[in-house]
Amino acid sequence: PAYTKQLGDPEKLALVPVNLYDTLPSYFVYAGLVFTVLSRPYLRAWGSSWSKKAPSPLIEKAFYGVKEKEGQEIVILSQVLAAPVNTSYERVCYLTVLSVNETKVHNLKHMVELVEKAEEEEGQQFIKFKLERDKVLVVESKLAKEDSAKILKQNQITHSKSADLRGEEALSPRESVSPPKQQRKRKGKKGEEERSSKDSKVQDS
Repeated sequence: PAYTKQLGDPEKLALVPVNLYDTLPSYFVYAGLVFTVLSRPYLRAWGSSWSKKAPSPLIEKAFYGVKEKEGQEIVILSQVLAAPVNTSYERVCYLTVLSVNETKVHNLKHMVELVEKAEEEEGQQFIKFKLERDKVLVVESKLAKEDSAKILKQNQITHSKSADLRGEEALSPRESVSPPKQQRKRKGKKGEEERSSKDSKVQDS
């Protein structure tokens, strides 16, 4: 593509960012669906051997994905925070979002705009997310609005969008999204299972 010919730096061509350069990961939580941008730092949540342990579709994109347009990102469904509005979708994760209501997603900011625009449209009862592997998630917009605050509170999430998507400067380096793999229980000193608060929250304090 013409765009790729204009860039000589391989890192600028990479569809999956190699580094975030002290910027915090972007995220968007809608109806308990947690979306973020695929990056090498995200994949490193699987440890030093992430290239063997992370989901193979994500690994492939990290090594071989090339931008076709400026600002292009791979938006993925990172995890699902169980709630009535997303019943039956709890096990869906690590998949690329292709479109929202049949409009192709360019990057995370664009996806947020599509969702918010759909919510404002009169008569728009459902929002459809098309994912790779022929997965389609359909969310009732009215129920999503009603349950949004409750879902965020139950999961100790301060905002539904990361600071950059709110047009603000991040106040804390803890504002981030951890992959579901990070939320496994671990044993404490006394043998009791406990959940790491550091890994199980999406927040900015």
